[in-house]
Amino acid sequence: DGRTPLELARAFQVPKTTMTHTLAGLEKAGLIEMRPNPKDGRSKCVWITDKGKALRGETIQKLGVEFAALSEALPTEKIGDIVPRLSEIRKFMDAARDP
Repeated sequence: DGRTPLELARAFQVPKTTMTHTLAGLEKAGLIEMRPNPKDGRSKCVWITDKGKALRGETIQKLGVEFAALSEALPTEKIGDIVPRLSEIRKFMDAARDP
C-alpha cells in the first residue's frame, strides 16, 4: 500500500508503461485503487482494496500446497545451498536496475 507506479515498476523490474498497464487492469477488476500521493499530490499511489487483499490471501494459501510439494522434492539443505547464489543474482539485478 502507498507505493507509486514507478516504485512498483522498479521493484518488479519492468518498464513504467508495463506497470501502468498492469495497474489499470487491476484497478478495473477492483483489486487496487489509485489515490493521489499524499507527499506531493501530483503523482498517484497504489492501495490494495479489500477484494485485492482477499485474492492475495487465497493465492498465498493455494501456493502453500505447491511449496509443500517443493519442500518434499528439495530438502531444506538443498534450498539453503542455493539461497546465497540467488541473493547474489538479486543484488546484481537490483544494482543493474537502479543506475
